[in-house]
Amino acid sequence: MKPLILLALLALLSAALACAVPYFGDPVATPVPTLPSNILFQDDFADPTSGWDQINEENGITDYTDGAYRIFVNTIGTDVWANPGLSFNDVRVEADATKVGGDDDNDFGVICRYQGPENFYFFIISSDGYYGIGKVSGGQQKLIGME
Repeated sequence: MKPLILLALLALLSAALACAVPYFGDPVATPVPTLPSNILFQDDFADPTSGWDQINEENGITDYTDGAYRIFVNTIGTDVWANPGLSFNDVRVEADATKVGGDDDNDFGVICRYQGPENFYFFIISSDGYYGIGKVSGGQQKLIGME
């Protein structure tokens, strides 16, 4: 009787292993991820005609460089920004920024509700970890909150 039980156990083990082996079959193409339909604007800066300011002045430079968008500040205490000329209401903004040179006592960020150089909101962060939210109204800059 024992050889019959051993044979039955081996048959069950073989069946279990056969079911556990993955079937690779024909290759299936991995779907390309699509962007959510609620993205209003996105730019990887590969196209230098995508609409961002291209300025070269004494205080700073804004321009496309090597597949990125560069903002270079040449004068201490000066803010230099760029605007793609688009307008949206009530949005969530995400951005990636990299400091490639200069002091860690700096700031960079994004602007929102831009009505012109004297009226807008901004979020700034510095390379040494400080951040703040502010408002420019009538040309006067004021931090609303900072850490």
